[in-house]
Amino acid sequence: MHDLLTNPETTPAGTKEAIRPAILVDWRSLRDYSASLSHFLVGLADESYSAAVVCPPHPQLTSMLCSSAEVATYPLIRLPMFWRQNRMVLLERLEKFKPTVLHSFGCGRAHLAQYLSSQLGIPYIVTFNRPAGRLFKPRIHATDCAALVASSRTLVQHLNKTYPRYSLRIRHINLGTYVEDDCACFAQSHGTASFVVAQRLDDADQFEPLLKAVRHLILDGRECVLAIIGDGRAEGKLHERIRMLGLSQVVSLVPEIQPLRAVFAGADVFIQPRACSNFNSRLLEAMSVGMTVAACDESSDDMLIDGQTAVFFDSSDELSVYECLGALLADREKTRNIAKAGQEYLRKHHTVSRMTSALIQTYLMAQRKYRLEGPAEKPAPVRS
Repeated sequence: MHDLLTNPETTPAGTKEAIRPAILVDWRSLRDYSASLSHFLVGLADESYSAAVVCPPHPQLTSMLCSSAEVATYPLIRLPMFWRQNRMVLLERLEKFKPTVLHSFGCGRAHLAQYLSSQLGIPYIVTFNRPAGRLFKPRIHATDCAALVASSRTLVQHLNKTYPRYSLRIRHINLGTYVEDDCACFAQSHGTASFVVAQRLDDADQFEPLLKAVRHLILDGRECVLAIIGDGRAEGKLHERIRMLGLSQVVSLVPEIQPLRAVFAGADVFIQPRACSNFNSRLLEAMSVGMTVAACDESSDDMLIDGQTAVFFDSSDELSVYECLGALLADREKTRNIAKAGQEYLRKHHTVSRMTSALIQTYLMAQRKYRLEGPAEKPAPVRS
């Protein structure tokens, strides 16, 4: 596994090597990682590199992407019978753009990247922001796939187990963000303390200890509110539990909001009530504006260091959640210092410039490696 930082970008003659990435994004990655993708596109533009983004149709999210990037909609016709036509239209668009490398930003477009790589005669790389599921394990072509990029140490370990033959091609590149100078947590302009949860609402039972802990805080006379941002099949059941616990005036369910950063900037504490193997982009944005993080003790995010950049609780224990949140409210200065330490951690490890530099070096490595080894045989078209 390699951790890329900076390497020369020039050829022996001293001229800057051309990079024109075509970045393939599936719906899930567009929804969860649009902020990081937008930051990266801005970084590429600052380095005077052109990029194209291939993504599903979604006006609200695609409008967040860098205006200098060319956006191609895929699939253009959202009907299974037109998959071949969609591929042909995309190939034509990319042939006009003339990319030098393909980047599947999320493993959901790995199959498409492999197909386009064979058709266009250029290499591809795949970024893993979440583990590949047992039913969906991208097939990595030994010749054309130059790198497997993991956005956390946990994902590096997953890739080493899943693709042991390609361990030398695994790169650890953190997603980058812009860190605010100010700290949002318990800012002077804030009145009532505010907690925020932002995640999929797939299991109402996961929120039960948190809701009961907030109820006890209110009964103790603590002034606080909780916003749960997200959607999912458990939304109705959560509304019901909030009413039954008498928390309708304190707890609000809010639909998915983009961008979340503006919401986080007006809040104090970000709560992660369950562990997730995916890289949590919402956590990244919350820490970047200076929210203090309270997370379940099963969390394995690189950014979370107990007592330094976050505090932990037992997600199944109502008392543990209550004591954790109560301690944050009791000593606001200490809580604010944890938020500031989180911001400092991001400045060291999750800057946009660091992410951009590492991905540019990966693109250069992929192009040079491909020129030396040559293309593989073209596979038959597969649906993606």
